[in-house]
Amino acid sequence: MRNGSPILGRIVESFFRDALATQRRSSPQTVASYRDSLKLFLVFAAEQKLKPPSSLSVSDLDADMVLAFLNHLEKTRKSSISTRNVRRTALRSFFRHVGYEDPVSLGIVERVLLIPAKRCDQKTIDFLRQDEQNALLDTPEQTSVKGRRDHALLLFLVRTGARESEAIGTDVRHARLSLPRQVLLFGKGSKERIVPLCEVTTGALERMLADRGSGQPDEPLFLSRDGQRLSRHGVIHIVRRHAKTASATLPSLADRAISPHLLRHTCAMNLLRAGVDLTTIRAWLGHVSVQTTHMYIEADTEMKRKALEHCPITVTKVSRFEASDSLLTMLEAL
Repeated sequence: MRNGSPILGRIVESFFRDALATQRRSSPQTVASYRDSLKLFLVFAAEQKLKPPSSLSVSDLDADMVLAFLNHLEKTRKSSISTRNVRRTALRSFFRHVGYEDPVSLGIVERVLLIPAKRCDQKTIDFLRQDEQNALLDTPEQTSVKGRRDHALLLFLVRTGARESEAIGTDVRHARLSLPRQVLLFGKGSKERIVPLCEVTTGALERMLADRGSGQPDEPLFLSRDGQRLSRHGVIHIVRRHAKTASATLPSLADRAISPHLLRHTCAMNLLRAGVDLTTIRAWLGHVSVQTTHMYIEADTEMKRKALEHCPITVTKVSRFEASDSLLTMLEAL
């Protein structure tokens, strides 16, 4: 204790071990994101206060420091507004825990929680057209073990709509490759959902597992070259590498940010165009609210164009107004 208040390090430790891991049962991805946000903030505050992070106190981390940090992210580190808001969310969660652990600091906590999120323009969702999907899926060389793994991974992402964290968190036992074909995914907030697998995807997964000659239930479904669980950066690298190769034959893929999340958007658009209702797509993707899923309707200009074609516009011939009263005739003549 220092001056009747808990040491900052103890608050940080209890936040991650007790609040996030035990009470909220946050996913490893959430814990990692909050850890990175808090680490960046503490390093920034230490530089501003000219002291090591271990010597910081809660009083050093006031609302002005938080606001300066958020501006630093955007102006100096060139982070997007979206990233700035993600860091803000992590800090808000931490400061709520500070208020619980150190009631003396409630004044600081309240002012930090009053810092608003920064508004940003909502970008139109990008997704792959059918020819672009085919070009990407045809890129991996399926005569090699590595190529068959990459092909299975790309198919898995675009057909299930799984986040990269969900794909790498899937074990062999979570994927049922016989009827009914399905996979158990672990999403945000430790929420589980079952997503169906098509025959093409299960066939690719079976060939990938046959190459390994094992496929034990507790093994990760997707492995790296050294036999370890594929990392998030590994998934991103695979998607970008094959997208770059595919862009040589399909220029529309060039100069675009092709990512695992774009394949997730593509899966949603495929479902929407197939006539699947928004509630089912919401459950498929693991969205908390159907309002999040609604953004795919806004992005689909092709569906809007077809709807317009089915709504013919009748143009009524408009005749010139003729006054039928002396007073109206006088007003018309003015």
